[in-house]
Amino acid sequence: MKKLLQKIDLWIGFITMTLMTLVIVIQVIFRFAGHPLSWPEEVARWMMIWISFAGASYSFRNGGLIQVDFFVKKLFPPVMQKWITILGYLIMGGMFGYIMVSAFRYILMTREKGLTYPMTQLPTMYIILALVVGGFLVVLFCIGRIIEMIKASPEEIEQIEKGGEKE
Repeated sequence: MKKLLQKIDLWIGFITMTLMTLVIVIQVIFRFAGHPLSWPEEVARWMMIWISFAGASYSFRNGGLIQVDFFVKKLFPPVMQKWITILGYLIMGGMFGYIMVSAFRYILMTREKGLTYPMTQLPTMYIILALVVGGFLVVLFCIGRIIEMIKASPEEIEQIEKGGEKE
C-alpha cells in the first residue's frame, strides 16, 4: 500500500501529461487543417490542474519544494532546527488540509447545483477533485514526514528534508 501511495502522484502526472500532449497535438492538426475544435483548450486546462496538484504532491515527497532555511540553520542549534522544521510541516499540512476540505465542500455545492463546463458539459466536480486528491496526498506525506522527523536524530534530519527516508 505504501508503494502504491508513493507512485500514485507520479502516475497521475504522467498519464495526464501524456493525454494533454495528445489533446494539444490533435487541436494543432485540426486548426492547421482549418477546422479548429472547441473542446481541446478546456480539456488541456483541466489536465494542467491535475498535473499541478499531482506535481505538488510528488515534489513535496521528494524534497523538491522551496525552503528558505538559511536563518534557521545559522541561528538555531540542530535540536531547535528539527522542531522548527516540524512546525513548518504542520503549517504546510494544515494549509493543504484546508485546501482539501474547501475543495470537497465546493464539489458538493457544484454537484448539488449541477454545474458543468461549457464546451464538454463535464461536471466541474471532476476537475476540482484534483485539489482534493493532491491535498490528501500532501497531508498524508506531511504526516509521514513529521513522524520520521520526530523519530530521527539530528544527523538524519537533512536526509529526510531532501526527500529521502532515514536509513
